[in-house]
Amino acid sequence: MILSIVTIGLSGYLFFICVLCGLFLLFIDARETHVTKKEYRLSNIFGWLHLSLGVFILMMLWLS
Repeated sequence: MILSIVTIGLSGYLFFICVLCGLFLLFIDARETHVTKKEYRLSNIFGWLHLSLGVFILMMLWLS
Protein backbone atom coordinates (compact mmCIF):
# COMPACT_ATOMS: atom_id res chain seq x y z
CA MET A 1 0.00 0.00 0.00
CA ILE A 2 2.74 2.48 0.88
CA LEU A 3 4.71 1.55 -2.25
CA SER A 4 1.87 2.66 -4.55
CA ILE A 5 1.68 6.04 -2.80
CA VAL A 6 5.42 6.58 -3.28
CA THR A 7 5.21 5.47 -6.91
CA ILE A 8 2.38 7.91 -7.70
CA GLY A 9 4.28 10.73 -6.03
CA LEU A 10 7.47 9.86 -7.90
CA SER A 11 5.65 9.70 -11.24
CA GLY A 12 4.05 13.08 -10.70
CA TYR A 13 7.41 14.55 -9.72
CA LEU A 14 9.03 12.98 -12.80
CA PHE A 15 6.31 14.45 -15.05
CA PHE A 16 6.81 17.91 -13.54
CA ILE A 17 10.61 17.76 -13.93
CA CYS A 18 10.43 16.53 -17.55
CA VAL A 19 8.04 19.29 -18.57
CA LEU A 20 10.06 22.00 -16.81
CA CYS A 21 13.32 20.81 -18.35
CA GLY A 22 11.74 20.63 -21.80
CA LEU A 23 10.35 24.15 -21.52
CA PHE A 24 13.69 25.42 -20.25
CA LEU A 25 15.54 23.84 -23.16
CA LEU A 26 13.09 25.14 -25.75
CA PHE A 27 12.48 28.67 -24.54
CA ILE A 28 15.57 29.71 -22.59
CA ASP A 29 18.57 27.59 -23.56
CA ALA A 30 17.88 27.54 -27.31
CA ARG A 31 17.17 31.30 -27.47
CA GLU A 32 20.50 32.47 -26.07
CA THR A 33 22.46 34.72 -28.39
CA HIS A 34 25.84 32.97 -28.13
CA VAL A 35 24.76 29.45 -29.11
CA THR A 36 25.98 27.81 -32.28
CA LYS A 37 23.69 26.17 -34.81
CA LYS A 38 24.62 22.72 -33.47
CA GLU A 39 23.80 23.71 -29.86
CA TYR A 40 20.50 25.25 -31.00
CA ARG A 41 19.49 22.08 -32.84
CA LEU A 42 20.53 19.89 -29.91
CA SER A 43 18.55 22.04 -27.44
CA ASN A 44 15.48 21.77 -29.64
CA ILE A 45 15.80 18.00 -29.97
CA PHE A 46 16.24 17.42 -26.25
CA GLY A 47 13.54 19.97 -25.40
CA TRP A 48 10.95 18.19 -27.52
CA LEU A 49 12.16 14.83 -26.21
CA HIS A 50 11.60 15.96 -22.61
CA LEU A 51 8.16 17.37 -23.40
CA SER A 52 7.17 14.17 -25.22
CA LEU A 53 8.38 12.08 -22.30
CA GLY A 54 6.39 14.27 -19.90
CA VAL A 55 3.22 13.84 -21.97
CA PHE A 56 3.82 10.09 -22.14
CA ILE A 57 4.21 9.92 -18.34
CA LEU A 58 1.03 11.95 -17.90
CA MET A 59 -0.91 9.60 -20.19
CA MET A 60 0.39 6.58 -18.27
CA LEU A 61 -0.69 8.20 -14.99
CA TRP A 62 -4.19 8.81 -16.37
CA LEU A 63 -4.51 5.24 -17.69
CA SER A 64 -3.42 3.56 -14.47
